[in-house]
Amino acid sequence: MYIATAAQQKAADLYTIQKMGVPSLVLMETAANRLMDACPDATRVIIFCGGGNNGGDGFCLGRLLAQKNKDVTLVRLYAPEKMSPDAQTEYALALRFGVSVISLEEASALCGADLVIDAMLGTGQFGAPKGKIAEAVTLYNQMSGIKLAVDIPTGVNCDTGEVYIPAAKADLTVCIGSLKYGVLVGEGQKIAGKVILKDIGIPKEAIDAAGICGTLADVAWAKAHLPVRALDAHKYSCGNLLIFSGSVGMTGAPTLAAQGALYSGAGLVTVAVPSCISNIISVKLTEPLILPLSEEGDTFSSDAGRMALEHMTKTDAALIGPGIKLTPSSAKAMQDFIEKASCALVIDAGALPFTESRPDEKRSTTVITPHRGEAARILDCTVQEINADPVKAAQMLAKKTGCVSVLKGHPTITATPDGKLYVNTTGNPGMATGGTGDVLAGVITSLIGQGIKAAHAAVLGVYLHGLAGDIAAKQKGEHGLCATDVAKALPIAISITQGKNVSV
Repeated sequence: MYIATAAQQKAADLYTIQKMGVPSLVLMETAANRLMDACPDATRVIIFCGGGNNGGDGFCLGRLLAQKNKDVTLVRLYAPEKMSPDAQTEYALALRFGVSVISLEEASALCGADLVIDAMLGTGQFGAPKGKIAEAVTLYNQMSGIKLAVDIPTGVNCDTGEVYIPAAKADLTVCIGSLKYGVLVGEGQKIAGKVILKDIGIPKEAIDAAGICGTLADVAWAKAHLPVRALDAHKYSCGNLLIFSGSVGMTGAPTLAAQGALYSGAGLVTVAVPSCISNIISVKLTEPLILPLSEEGDTFSSDAGRMALEHMTKTDAALIGPGIKLTPSSAKAMQDFIEKASCALVIDAGALPFTESRPDEKRSTTVITPHRGEAARILDCTVQEINADPVKAAQMLAKKTGCVSVLKGHPTITATPDGKLYVNTTGNPGMATGGTGDVLAGVITSLIGQGIKAAHAAVLGVYLHGLAGDIAAKQKGEHGLCATDVAKALPIAISITQGKNVSV
């Protein structure tokens, strides 16, 4: 499923109309028919219609519902002469078909209906609703009935998910043509309700011409990108990984990263740790090989990076960073490793400050996995700025670092250096606990090792990791969910994504 900004969706619509010869009223009629398909069953319907094409969709939808013998009242916010040409046409058609149309002033006497529809602004809104729109939103929110938003709730920024005051709260948002970022990220996702997409036949040519680069990472996408294990597979053909991780007091990080890698299908995992914690790691982990490296204090010595590189002649992918305490010696070790590692690399946690050590020609096979605080440090901004526009932040991370960038949060957004964006659909609040990021880093490294290119491995890893968290939450609840629970649910998540009938 495509995800578009307001400008991109407008460009795609215009291309379809101007370059491909599809009349705008045909698109509007198609949109209204798809909206009607999505409407919950209702006898009494009220539709708030603005003066733009979103309002035109509302007028058209009202006419179609009335033709299905629904009791429809259209609330016009503006006089006909202040409407867009297509909205004027659909308004006139609604009147011609005998649909009840009242002014906003008259609507104050209405109490509600089975279904109340927001067709006030759509993607054309900028800033907080004012004047008649603000009055209409307030009245809309006071009404009883199921609330449905056309394309995006009024009062939500289409591109960032910022919610203005007032904003129309929806139970269901029906996006037209493409999904909109504003209902998937930020505060917007909280008031959009259930989000569904309805296709109105915008051709691929128009999508490409408009520069629409967002994709929803859902089960269909994940299933299409899962690795296929050959019948004659062996441990060296399923991903030979190295995990460079850990310090005294942070033995959980390499343990969880290794579990994430193994439970997501890695064939062979070597965990490189400071020698002072190698005995602890050997007790905590059974399947991986343990590689003790030189230590200084309670972390890696400066030559540990060089030592790790000497053991990587057959390594397919490596992870560096989880649980590494930052000291001058460990910094030197991480810089050496990141600069000289020839395989694909996942950089996480303590190693993120050294991403710039990665040679430019190796950036496209490198994945970084910052949470929003780490992202703010990379971009030299505040966490508040990241949260205000996470889509832009993810794009800036990929552009600045040249790496595939996984901006963790809800939802997690993955951006690639060539401009592609992926918004994840899995995960739950129970995963907000220490160690889940280590598991995720291990999963992504595992998928790269299994032969998936870095960008797709990052997106698929985020999806499977979130789904595993959802499975674990279903099994034991969100409260008390631990990172180990997420790791152990990964095989079930993969099986479910494959379409297998697995009980949870």
